[in-house]
Amino acid sequence: MKKRNLILNLSIVIIALLGLTLSSCGGGKGKGDKPSPSGSTVSLDVTSVSINVGASQSVKVTASANWTATPSSKDVTVSPSSGAKGTTQVAISLSSSASQDSYTVTFKCGSSSSTVTVKKSGGGGGTGTITINPTELSIPAAAGNGTVNLTCSGSWTINVNNKPDWVTKVSPTSGTGNQTITITTTANTERVSKTYIMTVSSGTNTASIIVAKEAAPNSAPTKPSNLAPKGSNVDRFPNFTWTASTDANNDQIKYTVQYSTDNTNWKTVETTEKTSLLPKSSFAENTTYYWKVIANDGYEGGRTESDVVSFTTGTAKKYYDDCEVSVYQTGTVANPVVLTFTGDGYTQELHEYGGQFDTEMNAGIEAFFAIEPYKTYRHYFTIYKIAAYSNEAGMSSGSTDWTEATNKVDTRFRCSWEGGSSTGIGCDAGLVVDVISKVPPFKGLTGQALYNKLSYSPTSILINTNQYAGTNIFYRGLGGYTIGGFGILSIAQTPARHPKGSGYGDSWNTLRHEFGGHGFGLLADEYVYYSSQTIPDSDKSRRQTWKSYGLIGCYGNVTFTNVEEDCEWAQFIGRPEYADAHIGLYEGALMYGLGVWRPEVASCMIDNRPHFNTQSRWQIYRRIKLTAQETPTLEDFIANDNDKVQSFTQAPQTKSSGYRMPYPPIMYDEFGRRVK
Repeated sequence: MKKRNLILNLSIVIIALLGLTLSSCGGGKGKGDKPSPSGSTVSLDVTSVSINVGASQSVKVTASANWTATPSSKDVTVSPSSGAKGTTQVAISLSSSASQDSYTVTFKCGSSSSTVTVKKSGGGGGTGTITINPTELSIPAAAGNGTVNLTCSGSWTINVNNKPDWVTKVSPTSGTGNQTITITTTANTERVSKTYIMTVSSGTNTASIIVAKEAAPNSAPTKPSNLAPKGSNVDRFPNFTWTASTDANNDQIKYTVQYSTDNTNWKTVETTEKTSLLPKSSFAENTTYYWKVIANDGYEGGRTESDVVSFTTGTAKKYYDDCEVSVYQTGTVANPVVLTFTGDGYTQELHEYGGQFDTEMNAGIEAFFAIEPYKTYRHYFTIYKIAAYSNEAGMSSGSTDWTEATNKVDTRFRCSWEGGSSTGIGCDAGLVVDVISKVPPFKGLTGQALYNKLSYSPTSILINTNQYAGTNIFYRGLGGYTIGGFGILSIAQTPARHPKGSGYGDSWNTLRHEFGGHGFGLLADEYVYYSSQTIPDSDKSRRQTWKSYGLIGCYGNVTFTNVEEDCEWAQFIGRPEYADAHIGLYEGALMYGLGVWRPEVASCMIDNRPHFNTQSRWQIYRRIKLTAQETPTLEDFIANDNDKVQSFTQAPQTKSSGYRMPYPPIMYDEFGRRVK
């Protein structure tokens, strides 16, 4: 649904999700993974080094973010092999078994990389072999020095041009033969250790001395206390709580909750800065668990464990598990139609049994089946609800593309409202498929089999927000697969609530329009934006294109002829059973006032009122029957049609009256191109 001044036609959208993969529920991108940093850089102070076998050489790495080093062979090692933003000295070593003349080490930071060539020295160019003992020297945090023993059969030098400020002196820096090297340092007042790598050279022979300055003393946090729960018959979603630790350095403390069934092998639940934690999945019933809390201030020596306490679960649990499926209704026909209802912007706490997720989901389902023909044919449907935890409550806004939203909310499906006068909403279809593939009829299916099944089974996403908006998105082709069944996959997105007094009616009317009309019925919008304009020929031909995909009844509630006997609903015109429905040709639909006609003066596909016109009900009936592998007939429809009277006498609201019309469905073709 959207007011679009620049749109010249109705769009229904099918997104070709190239390379779509399914991940385990609750992980991966459904939780908002971050991309590699853009514009990252990494550079080296040299492009090549010559190293004797069994020796090392120092290289300076400067990076704008986290970096990693990858040697071309196991004969080459790098220490450290990864680091953070800034400048770091690394030691590149060549093993005694190295057989190649040269190797490479690639340093990568984000999408940037730099490579150093490692040449094996022949040994004849060096005036002496070098041995260092110890090769790694650790100096306490206080001001002081340390020594290493250098053994060399010739003359040697130490490169100290790049030494950090905390290394005040290296003595001596050159000599011949064996020598004790003294490294003098200032006090380290920071609570993080520091490292400096010095290179000793004798001709082409080199070796490295790694100097580590220990961190300043850190005061560990006090032990977390007053752990709960304890005892027996604890809910399978235990709410872990504890009293906060204190820290003499006033550091920010993070707490990690761990549990065990044997008090020996521990598993981590999660890490938090709070003093309570609700696990994302339930614990086994009638089981004894041991648990503890680890407080960590982020500095060396800043880790403190609480005492271990235990509890025993009962059988009850308070919340839905993430991706837990519940059957709301089971169809009574041989091949029932499957509908899936889920939510976006509902945090774990809102998934309490009987809580907000349950209440709004149930209300939406009941509203969907409150009007015809869904009401009469309700027994044809099996309905599933599936929980989907969001990290934050609400809905993003500023764009239908979550990545471009100006107000991002960390929700499961990344539903995002365009904002302003628009009513358009977009989502991440891959995340939606990841979750709904856990519903029993689809569970275990992959590739072509999964998409064939999903094409028969539309999905409704109720969004935990108070906003007049809503959009149905159609997908034609996913992950390189051909969509089977009805040749289309649909996902409807509607807010669970509308602002009170907004004049837009009940949010469930929007659900019926988006999910009942577009998503399942494949119906076209019947409202008018451009009352004095004729619908373009390109919009007419598009309908035939979609019909050629096998979309039975797609746009079947509009026609481009003003001859009654030639229109799609000619079979209903003049029938005495429908005299009070006033079926005929009413000019104006698909946003244009001329050249396109609708069957009745008013309908849900115009302004969301709780009534589908006769032709729309016929189209919905046909899809129900065909999905259930039954044969639809006109006689059967008329005999069971319980809405033959048009009881809504008021004219539809129009753009000029200030009513924000529903957003046309979004559709992408099988090549990922948006259909305009």
